[in-house]
Amino acid sequence: VSPFAPLGERELEPWLQQPLQDLGVDESAIGSGSRTQRSGASIGEVVQAASEKYDLNMEFWGKYTDIPSMALAAEKDDILQIIENFALIRRKHVYLFQRLKATVLRSLDDWSAPDLAGVCHAWAQLGFLHEDLCVAMADRVSTTAQNCTTQELVWLLDAYASARCSVESVSDALVMQTLIRMDEFTLSQLCHHASSFARLNLRHEGIFCAIAERFVAQAATTAAEGAISPSSSRVSLPLCARDITLAAYSFAKLGFHAQGFFDIIAARSLEVMRDFTARDLQMLTVALVRARHLDGELLHGISVQAQRRMAQFNSESLVLMLRGMALLRRGEARVAAKHEPLFTRAIAQLPRAIPTFRPVDVTMLLSAFAAVQVHSAALFDVVTPVILEKAPLFTPADWLSALRSYAALGRKDALFLSALVLHLQAPKLS
Repeated sequence: VSPFAPLGERELEPWLQQPLQDLGVDESAIGSGSRTQRSGASIGEVVQAASEKYDLNMEFWGKYTDIPSMALAAEKDDILQIIENFALIRRKHVYLFQRLKATVLRSLDDWSAPDLAGVCHAWAQLGFLHEDLCVAMADRVSTTAQNCTTQELVWLLDAYASARCSVESVSDALVMQTLIRMDEFTLSQLCHHASSFARLNLRHEGIFCAIAERFVAQAATTAAEGAISPSSSRVSLPLCARDITLAAYSFAKLGFHAQGFFDIIAARSLEVMRDFTARDLQMLTVALVRARHLDGELLHGISVQAQRRMAQFNSESLVLMLRGMALLRRGEARVAAKHEPLFTRAIAQLPRAIPTFRPVDVTMLLSAFAAVQVHSAALFDVVTPVILEKAPLFTPADWLSALRSYAALGRKDALFLSALVLHLQAPKLS
């Protein structure tokens, strides 16, 4: 009989009846391994990893023996405490959160808008907020929104914006509460609130006019305080660089281009210019383009800060930044001289960024250089080989845009022209 032949039922019977201990198997381990694998890291591992970076609430972490027991929490206060403590240590635990979300969905009648705001804010930070929860909790949010603080109103609208989930009843309730309590919001909260409206494409004129009025009133108040007490530390708006970026981009995206509002944004931007990140600079520049707000001092400050942050730009933000600066300065005297340091610094970063460029990014980059008439042989040394490499991906519109830029910069490039002749199909031109 072959040793590899399958055993019949008669031969298996003694093995099936034999105790597990006799086979060298720990019976208590059966099932626990699968539970551990399913539930991820143990509480001990989570605590050990988090204790190196964060101050832990050991009273909370000591209440539970393992993740599966934590996932059985059914009381609202326990669920809130678990989610908030995981958010504090920036730790996402999918198995645990899935179980807790299922519990929340089964007991939504016990939850109010303030409770759901805390849950959504924590899960949005950890990247676990999904559309199903936003839709399911819509009725509870719309009926209990009046119980929220201003911060909780901001968190709720941010949750729906993060999930890109627009529910009319929720939007109406949050808009009404925002208008009623507009004076209770801080300026920073209003900036984040405006960002949520912009991400949801909710163009509510009453909200944005009220926000602009708050900015103007606060600017007038701080200016008066500075005149009365020049040594006072409160002579500027209490806004950080991120707040300014969100406010400017939101107003510009939704088409609210009040001159007075953008004058205030420009003034505060100059005060915190060194705090802007590369992403902030790109968003602020695009906002200024959309609002058609030209401020020479602000553009100079953005240009200088962009040069400091140049290594932090990714391919998309770098192109949008240069295009925005070119559009804002187009037609101005001595454009090339003013822009040459920024564009020269950008050329130095192209070998790093350009491998991920799309054809539209390449043509947009060339158009920006052509608009400000910054001539550089190094630019074409980098760009032309990329065009040759990605030539099959270029559309007729891309080829014509690139040709116009080469011509505007006075660059006669045989390699580019040969690729153009080869890939540009005349019948496809409009």
